[in-house]
Amino acid sequence: MGGIEALVGRGRELAAFDALLRHLDQTRTGAAVWVEGDAGMGKSAVATALATLATRSGLPVRIKSLGSDEVPLAALAELSGCRLGQFGSVAEAVDRLGAALAAVCAEGPVVLVADDLHLAEESSLLAWSQLSKMARRLPVLLVSTCSLRPYRERLSQLRESVHDHGGEILSLRPLQDAELVTLAEHHLGRAPGPRLVRYLKALQGNPGAAVGMLSGLDFLGLLSRTGKRVELSGSAADSAAILAAHACRGLSAAERAVVREAALAPARFDAADVAHAGGLALPTVAAALSSATHLGILRTEGDRLVFRHEVLRDACVRALSAPQRRTSHQAAVARLLADGARPLTVAHHVRAAGELSPDAVEWRAGLTESTLLDDPALFSGVLHMAPADPRSAITDYWQGDYEAVVRTATEWDGDSRVEDGKLTRLAIRALIRTERPDDALVLSAGSGDPHIRAWRALALVAAGATAAARADIEEIAVDQGDDSAVAALAHALVRTGRGVRVQPDIVAVRDALADTAEGRELRALLHCDLLELLPQIGPPAAVPGVLGETPAILAVADSGLLDRIQAAASWAAYAIGQWDAASALDPRVAATVAARRAQRPSQRAVHTALRTHWEPLAIQAETDGHLEEALDLRRRALAEALGRPPSRLYGAEHVVRLCRATGGDADSIVEDCQRVADDELLPVQIAMAALVRAVVERDAAGLTAAASRLSEHGAIAQQAFALEEAAVCLAEAGDRRAAGRALQQAVQVYACVGAAWDVARADARLQQHRIRRRTPADQPASGWAALTPAEFRVVRLVARGLSNRAIAEELFLSQNTVQTHLARIRDKLGLRSRLDIARAAGFRADAGRDPVKPRGGSEPSA
Repeated sequence: MGGIEALVGRGRELAAFDALLRHLDQTRTGAAVWVEGDAGMGKSAVATALATLATRSGLPVRIKSLGSDEVPLAALAELSGCRLGQFGSVAEAVDRLGAALAAVCAEGPVVLVADDLHLAEESSLLAWSQLSKMARRLPVLLVSTCSLRPYRERLSQLRESVHDHGGEILSLRPLQDAELVTLAEHHLGRAPGPRLVRYLKALQGNPGAAVGMLSGLDFLGLLSRTGKRVELSGSAADSAAILAAHACRGLSAAERAVVREAALAPARFDAADVAHAGGLALPTVAAALSSATHLGILRTEGDRLVFRHEVLRDACVRALSAPQRRTSHQAAVARLLADGARPLTVAHHVRAAGELSPDAVEWRAGLTESTLLDDPALFSGVLHMAPADPRSAITDYWQGDYEAVVRTATEWDGDSRVEDGKLTRLAIRALIRTERPDDALVLSAGSGDPHIRAWRALALVAAGATAAARADIEEIAVDQGDDSAVAALAHALVRTGRGVRVQPDIVAVRDALADTAEGRELRALLHCDLLELLPQIGPPAAVPGVLGETPAILAVADSGLLDRIQAAASWAAYAIGQWDAASALDPRVAATVAARRAQRPSQRAVHTALRTHWEPLAIQAETDGHLEEALDLRRRALAEALGRPPSRLYGAEHVVRLCRATGGDADSIVEDCQRVADDELLPVQIAMAALVRAVVERDAAGLTAAASRLSEHGAIAQQAFALEEAAVCLAEAGDRRAAGRALQQAVQVYACVGAAWDVARADARLQQHRIRRRTPADQPASGWAALTPAEFRVVRLVARGLSNRAIAEELFLSQNTVQTHLARIRDKLGLRSRLDIARAAGFRADAGRDPVKPRGGSEPSA
């Protein structure tokens, strides 16, 4: 590669040089130019390009490397055309150099380039400082190239001097990945293939390292050319060694050794990890890692370091032979155990060593269960090493290898070294997870351990024997000091439809659990129970607090529970009207929300919903006029909900509505809902049973009462539907005015969650009775009827006492948007403060779930 045209990624620098040359030629005033960059960034190439530009412009150029001085100031003397000879002091020599430079410039503009200034001795740096100050008074472009590593105070001062005297500072940045690819294409004559591109990216944008690596690979025959591509071939170890050598070319030999040691450390490490494992001095390691971070080989991640590119880490590891690596890891284990290092660091080296020393066996035996769960995959490898450790079942379970859990429990059954019943409980849980409840029942048969019996009850629930599970639970006498047993029993009560008995105690039971594998699982399960119970029991104001705890629960839950926790949190948010938050948690709910808002859902949401969620499909079917299909889909969804206590009757209202529209059997739905409500006794279930009965019986008063009860528990969508259905009933009875008011209230509540599809359906149903609510065209400019759905949502939250910031977070708006809404609300209602808005809204004091209704004023009319 050669010539200005092939200097990839340096267009900005070349443009700056071109401007300086034109300025020099036109004004006969010069400048000092400081070009800096790490080793390999192309400082000399840029200087050569400048010389070429100057020559093309007809300017004389002199270029000299200051690193070649054998006699102090000799290179500068040659550059300035000075016959230095003998001199008594550096000051005298500097004066002579200045005079020589002035004489050269008297003949016309000139370009002088001092390459590798960082290699110059102190007297040359002093002289260059004085010459650079003269540059602005002479027709000379005085260019120096310099690396600031390793640090020299004199160089730093000289750089500041150039800047302070109006000089130009050009810092050569690393090339972008695409620029490195272009550089490789210029160098090799063909485009690099994917594997070679990964190698190039690991060089941190260093063009010199890239050219050196490519030349080395090519020289050793490790590149193959096929068609228009060139790709890595041959020995992977040889290729890796070349990559490691060139990626670390800016480091000293000692620093490269530290980086290789770091490559043997865990993926996330610090200087102490590397120093302890390698038996190295901590200051030396810290300095080397700092240098590697400066060069982009490493990067910080929190309080730890990581390799920026895994391919470079792998290359550094491969630079050592397999026996060398094994010996290094074994030595690291011995040092780390002696130093009492972090278990994660020790475990990494133990697993990499491939065997356990006697000291490591003793260390492994002392690991706590919570430590094993810090990295189950890592510790699983250690626990499976000989001699066998039955606690491997814990890490296997956490990783979802349930078959291995059952095998381990069988092999170690009755062993005196294993806590009585622990592996049995673990195996029962594994069998329940793998949908083998019958096997779990066989394994737990005849046990008198209340802890095992609580899990057995859950196996009975999974087997569909809820009545038998309830009978078993009534006979279990749990020691209240056994937190895990108490928690397992509480969870079993919820899953057998007896959640109303334990809901007040679930938080205390959950938070008392120890940090063990079973404790973390039960904590997650009880959290899901809370999320499913609170929207149905209340108060609704408690739900956001539990939702806020979800990220912490997810952070320590095993992979098999993550989807379940997110689904429970999403449903809870959806149930109380926080549809945006619900959509963010679960794509299935996001598809439902999008459908109810008459929006196009994301492709991911659609794909997920098609496999597991019926409601958005039912909405689409109904929109397309396929009511029978919509009814079938909603029946399926309701049947699934009824079969899993705590049963959710949400959606039953649409089943009975569609039954009435298609001539289906609505009475059986009413009976099912009433049976569930009588059995589980959850307040929302009771309200929903009353709602569907009132729909079938066309009882407008019953529907209004159901709306009020549902409002108390935050069931916004169901409350709105009850008002919609009441409007239809009133219209059927000929009470048009009351029907219009009920419709207006229903629409206002639907608007709080943006349920445009429901609003359109309600409008269409009432239009059949020639009842039409106000539209934007005839909506008044003031009063409650003038508020938009978005403004109604803000009013509801103001009435609940939320600050602007909290409202913004709740509605996913900016605080400026909230302030704009409040200003418009005050104007339309003729009010002066947010307190006036809250008072006028007339919300209930508990959670503000009633329709917007001003006190002492008329309701919005249809």
